[in-house]
Amino acid sequence: WSSFAASGKPTDHLPEINREMAGIISAALKFGDSSILSKDMEWIQDLMTSYRLPEEEVQDYIDAYHQAASVHLGDSAAMILNWLEDLAGS
Repeated sequence: WSSFAASGKPTDHLPEINREMAGIISAALKFGDSSILSKDMEWIQDLMTSYRLPEEEVQDYIDAYHQAASVHLGDSAAMILNWLEDLAGS
């Protein structure tokens, strides 16, 4: 996250966006249903758009989230990491 913040991109809304992402990921893990991830990601993207974040910054956020999750979660969260990898690649 420090590299995201150091880039000069706005971080005011990151706590709320991070809470939403964590809730989506928790629900997917709780129910063992990765389809929750894709459906609710639309909500996150809409939330970020409502903050008037450019598409590029939305993608940068997803990339940073993927990098942080890879470092901190490792292989134990393959479903989440695969989903984030797909999002980061899109």
